[in-house]
Amino acid sequence: MSEHPIKPWGHQILVKMEEFKEMSDGGIAIPQQVIDKEQGGMNKGTIVAFGPQAFADYVPGDTPEERAKAWGCAIGDSFLSPRYPGQEFEEFKGYQLIPDNVLKGGIA
Repeated sequence: MSEHPIKPWGHQILVKMEEFKEMSDGGIAIPQQVIDKEQGGMNKGTIVAFGPQAFADYVPGDTPEERAKAWGCAIGDSFLSPRYPGQEFEEFKGYQLIPDNVLKGGIA
């Protein structure tokens, strides 16, 4: 088995989403509205794997990794995407499959 739990197909990208704290350091529950505001309508995450057709409609390249490099990203990069762009999995908490065209920018 690979190091990640889900193999993306087609134009999908497997990402590990950043978890926002639901409790303050002092043990106070943070309301969902505050978490939503902190996220600013964007998700933060890390790229885990590319589907075989990722970025094929946008840039040339023989492999998803070559096309991703031309797009400006690579496995392990942190990124921003619109909130709730992909499929979440209860049994693989924190992982999502998102379409290749929703990545909006990398985080340095």
